[in-house]
Amino acid sequence: MASCLTFKTRLAQMFTGAETGSSAAENAWIGVKTVLPAVEKVSVIFPPLQSALGGLIDVTSLLKVLVHLKCVYIYANSP
Repeated sequence: MASCLTFKTRLAQMFTGAETGSSAAENAWIGVKTVLPAVEKVSVIFPPLQSALGGLIDVTSLLKVLVHLKCVYIYANSP
């Protein structure tokens, strides 16, 4: 259960852009979630790329929800 809290907290911080330290993975994730929408907006001249980027943005949003639901499930089924 502690790992769920830690992971959920770190993921929430990554999605909000809060400073969580100098982890290269966290910095990369913040960069990716910042760059994807920007590139999607300028990729109007190449619709397949724009569509693919929109899909990736949706997947990152779903990941956030799935991690939350996993933690809720763990808490609901913990003794």
